[in-house]
Amino acid sequence: MELKKIGKDDKVIDQLDEVTKDSELKAGEIFDKLELINNHSTNVLNIASQLEDLVKKSHLKDKEPYIKLTKELKLNCENSQDEIMNIMDIMQYQDIHRQKIERVINIVRALNNYMNELFSSNINDEERVSSAQYIAGDSKDDILSDEDIEEMLKQFAN
Repeated sequence: MELKKIGKDDKVIDQLDEVTKDSELKAGEIFDKLELINNHSTNVLNIASQLEDLVKKSHLKDKEPYIKLTKELKLNCENSQDEIMNIMDIMQYQDIHRQKIERVINIVRALNNYMNELFSSNINDEERVSSAQYIAGDSKDDILSDEDIEEMLKQFAN
């Protein structure tokens, strides 16, 4: 019996490997961008502190509105940094899910290797005795053609 050849796009483990690889790559890129944004926020926070100090030392009559604005700017930067940390925490969960997928991949591969070993044979298919397709007492409905078996495998795959 000749079954349909399975292409690279049909291999589930290859698909999962690709997903986990891409996921890890993109997560790394996101962490790098978040760190960059956090560094920019830190720089803005430092500039706001310097500006606040300059305003306090200045001889302006009404410094309070400027001091209030610099404090608001600093508070917004601190809030942004807090949100960045929250996003990084969420990304850690994404990484845990990626690792879980990798664990499933390893289990499926181990099972596949075990099943291949279990059902392997030292006899080549060409050297086998031809298989019976009909056994005395079978009805017409009991006999499966190669096409029937291939269709069952397709349904199982779906």
